[in-house]
Amino acid sequence: YMPDQAISSEAGARLALEADADIYVIGGPATYLGDQTGMSRLVRFLEKCSGAEVLITHHLLRDPNWRELLPESECTVTTYAQYLGRDYRLYEAHRNDLYSKDPVPQEYLEVMSGEWEG
Repeated sequence: YMPDQAISSEAGARLALEADADIYVIGGPATYLGDQTGMSRLVRFLEKCSGAEVLITHHLLRDPNWRELLPESECTVTTYAQYLGRDYRLYEAHRNDLYSKDPVPQEYLEVMSGEWEG
């Protein structure tokens, strides 16, 4: 289990490469923030991975093109939803479109900014 961006660190990448797990849960690099180092470490892991299931979570799924960023692998690369036999919906990857169709209420923005006096 490598939450958030653990694969982005050298120690995290090494741990993933040395582990002999059947299932890996990897948060993935924040490509939308330009994390090229983390992406190269994830690619290196997937190129060496063999036979395991790799569940990609969190940051990488915020990139609508996340699958195209990954190399061919002998591991099965999937999401939690797909692992459970469900369709996956990348809400985070499409949040700008979703917010434009259904904006966040002004009161919520005020509460989150600390300006709300209710």
